[in-house]
Amino acid sequence: MNVQKTPMAAAISLALLALTSQALAQSTEGPAMQTVEVTGLRASLQKSMAVKKNADTNIEVVTAEDIGKMPDKNIADSLARLSGVNITYNSALAFDEAERIAIRGTPPFLNLTTLNGHSLSSGDWYIGDQNTNTRGISFGMLPSQLIGQAIVYKNGRADIVEGGIAGTVDIITRRPLDQKKNFIGEVSAGVAYSTLARKTDPQLSALINWKNEANTFGVLVQAFSEDRHLRRDGQENFGQGLYLNTQAAADPARGGDLALKGKRVPSQLNSAFFEGVRKRKGGYVGLQFKPTSQLDVNINVFDSSLTADNYNTSAFAELATIVNNGALIKGYTIAGDVITAGTLVPNPTRKDGNTLQFAHQARTGARSTAAYQDIDIKWKATPSLTFSGKLGATKGTGATAGQPGALYEIFDKGVSYKLNDNGREPADWNVIGTDLTKLQNYRLLPNVGGAIYTLDKEDYAHADGQLRLEQGALTTLKFGVRASSHTNDKITVNGQYKLPGLGAGGSSQADMDKFYPFATWAVPSTSFPSDYAGDLSGNFPRNLPRYDTDTLIAWGNANINYDPVLNKNWGSSATVTEKNRAAYIAQDFEQGRFSGNVGVRWVETDVRSDFYRALNNGALACPAMATSCVPGSGTLIGQGAITSSRLSGYLPVTVSNVYRDWLPSLNLRWDFNDGLIGRVSASRTLGRPNFSQLAGSLSGVNDTTLTASAGNPYLKPIIANNVDASLGWYYAPRAYVAGSIFSQRIHNYVKPGTSIQSLFNITKFAATKDATTSFSDYSVSSSNGKSAKLSGVELSVEQPVGMGFGVLGNLTYVNSKDEDGIEMVYTSKYTYNLRGYYEDEKFSASLAWNYRTRYAIGFSGNGVDQVNPTTLVRIGANYAAAQGTLSASATYKLSNTLSLTVDANNLLNPVRRYYAITEEMPLGYYANGRQVFVSLKAKF
Repeated sequence: MNVQKTPMAAAISLALLALTSQALAQSTEGPAMQTVEVTGLRASLQKSMAVKKNADTNIEVVTAEDIGKMPDKNIADSLARLSGVNITYNSALAFDEAERIAIRGTPPFLNLTTLNGHSLSSGDWYIGDQNTNTRGISFGMLPSQLIGQAIVYKNGRADIVEGGIAGTVDIITRRPLDQKKNFIGEVSAGVAYSTLARKTDPQLSALINWKNEANTFGVLVQAFSEDRHLRRDGQENFGQGLYLNTQAAADPARGGDLALKGKRVPSQLNSAFFEGVRKRKGGYVGLQFKPTSQLDVNINVFDSSLTADNYNTSAFAELATIVNNGALIKGYTIAGDVITAGTLVPNPTRKDGNTLQFAHQARTGARSTAAYQDIDIKWKATPSLTFSGKLGATKGTGATAGQPGALYEIFDKGVSYKLNDNGREPADWNVIGTDLTKLQNYRLLPNVGGAIYTLDKEDYAHADGQLRLEQGALTTLKFGVRASSHTNDKITVNGQYKLPGLGAGGSSQADMDKFYPFATWAVPSTSFPSDYAGDLSGNFPRNLPRYDTDTLIAWGNANINYDPVLNKNWGSSATVTEKNRAAYIAQDFEQGRFSGNVGVRWVETDVRSDFYRALNNGALACPAMATSCVPGSGTLIGQGAITSSRLSGYLPVTVSNVYRDWLPSLNLRWDFNDGLIGRVSASRTLGRPNFSQLAGSLSGVNDTTLTASAGNPYLKPIIANNVDASLGWYYAPRAYVAGSIFSQRIHNYVKPGTSIQSLFNITKFAATKDATTSFSDYSVSSSNGKSAKLSGVELSVEQPVGMGFGVLGNLTYVNSKDEDGIEMVYTSKYTYNLRGYYEDEKFSASLAWNYRTRYAIGFSGNGVDQVNPTTLVRIGANYAAAQGTLSASATYKLSNTLSLTVDANNLLNPVRRYYAITEEMPLGYYANGRQVFVSLKAKF
């Protein structure tokens, strides 16, 4: 179902709610309402609004409805219902669960998420995300039962840990001594059902909280075990398309058509089928010791692990390869710069030309973890002086231990295709002259998917103080220091077939044809399910062979090895270490209705990037198992060259930099009356580049032209100068209308470009034999820092309407541009949320709609919207089309201790669409189905 909602309609809805609010307030502010103790959903909204109202800066708040009950199963979904917050699905683009958040149109890695004010490391389970080494934490690792409250800080403050340029999310867990009763417990048992996978999985959680009668010691213990089947049906195209210039298809002298010159054909068209099982398990232990009113000690331990073995099948026609091999395009149609339909007639003189690759990859050992241990101490030294401190460590890992399977290829065939509705609907396509369902029509490729292991960890220490002055307008002086040591590491191991006598390098197609004829292959026992791609239009291959997963894994393990030493791909491995230090001082003040704070934070970022250059020359560094040179020998051995891998010799590269920044902030608040509050903020905030941007693979090094491709270890921290003004009218305990305007000027915003980097010049070293003088400045295709600007408006309203009913809504408008005139990634011009709810003593329910307009997800080339006059290649941004989701939740109290809850996500079963530069060139269409969660909860 495709439901279109306009931003204007959302704005009108919010305006009507605001205009009627004063009259409705007469019925919600009466004495009778104030004597009723509100619980459940309404209590959650009231607590959240109270925290928002009393804050000295512009914040958003989500509060648990009950112990272990957030408004959504996923914390990110709850946060996305707040004004100015969006969710993202990472490099996979469209799985069924949100992984990260973006605040006010800035990328997820430029927003910081903390847990009780300290850092949290997490890994990723999906191999694409493991490759990108992002800073943002995965919300999929955090069970919603763990959370008591989440606060989104939209303004910079000196006492908030740096790392988010547009906002910081602090997730607050419950503490044992905060509970009213000495002993409470909760057990929840339920199921999760995925409509597309047609699987039902168990969901279990338990919580026990005990404290002594004196309220000086308490223990909180939580445990969870949640399984979910995942299935995603899709059609994909991997890239912006191939622009025709010198190919035969655009050359009349070789039978082509000049009208196709400068036009692009899809790179691939893929029938994609993904299945997996995610099993999340873990627990939390919190100890609180408060022997006196002056001392409060909290010890916290959290551990979450998610296993996510998955099986991905892709059958993709390689249109760009066919055209590059000399194919002609007949019967074509064109829309914009895209060849939207045609028949590719292969070059008859080209033999062994790739036509379709059929990949079966069982990603075993796919898992991620997130954990931390810390101690949090608060000591009231005197009636006016309080000290607090945190000391802890956090660690997250991600892994895909291997991809046992098989990649097959069909050669020398033609392909016919049509991009339906000029790319806005899934395509029709087929391979001409062969039966894709018969495996004997394929040949086994030497290609093997690799293994990846990631590690993200941090040791941290905070020390803070508060001195209550009570001297005129000056109320509290705040000060503190923070230090952390952070390591992010990625190791890549290639897979290799176990061929007789295989030495350095890898196997060839001739090797595969010789040693792996059809008779040696595993035989598929099934095919794509009969309802595959049932939610996608288009006529494309659907009834394709598929393996039993255990059979595929057994065959792959028997024929493929992942030797961690011999197969290590140093060129795709990297380590980034950071030692960050900070100190701040801030002053709170209050004079009558006027209050606020002013402060400054000093930050030092000491970053080291370690990565590796593949040498591909045995004379420089002879790799293991080589026969053309002596392994371990070479002219660069004395410079630290690595020869333990059989893939290549590698030269280590290390770059270190130190950056120091001052982050001032001013936050002002004016209480016009008891309910009308205005706030103004001016601040400078800091974020840091993604780890993969700092230490990407170094390749294509040319010592003559002094060019290369790599990450950029010289990227500076991203700095934003921010201004924010807001006005909120809180006219009833659960009713308010608020609006804000904001602006950011961003420096060192990271996007693709060219940088100048000092690299070791092997040619110069060969001539001089002097390592210290053998460095040259190279022009490197990499990430680069640019300026950008962003501004926007937020409107929000919350209103009970009587008889247990209520509505909430918000609208966010963001306009962003970088110095190239391209909007920033993850910026939707319009985002809005509408939520209605009902609650009485036994039953509560809510229905929530979230909608956002299109947003950029990345770039083609350097992201500048222009056409290269020589190559005729157009570059620009890639986009996610406008998306809307509908969710629902309902709870029925069977008794005072027993309740039944049903949560449902993606009720309209959306198909998410992505495209490259213009809508005529699709990147993908994905369907995940609906998800329904049913749970029975007992409290005691």
